[in-house]
Amino acid sequence: MSLKDYKLKQKNSRIEREKSLENEIEEMRKACTLEKYMSQVPEFISGTRKPLPSWKRSMLAQKIANEDMRRQEENLRVKNLQFVTVIPLQRKYEEKFHEWKSQRYPIRHKSKS
Repeated sequence: MSLKDYKLKQKNSRIEREKSLENEIEEMRKACTLEKYMSQVPEFISGTRKPLPSWKRSMLAQKIANEDMRRQEENLRVKNLQFVTVIPLQRKYEEKFHEWKSQRYPIRHKSKS
């Protein structure tokens, strides 16, 4: 496999991961409906028997829904980033290993520069 093929394969896999991430986010947004969060908003004003107006309940439910969507989207993006950052960390440790090896065995080791 040539370097060009490898880079093309990496680029295609990155594009596929980004598309799948966007699809997951879109599905998550469709699943987060206002009715799902209306049950989390109280019907009465706290400490009284006075009912909370329906427009205010829907606004509070919308606020909860937006916050939940933001958290879920952030979690999905963090999971995607963790998958992507594994390879650069491996390179970092390989460089440290070669550095250590050159100090330990200076005659036999040729530096990778």
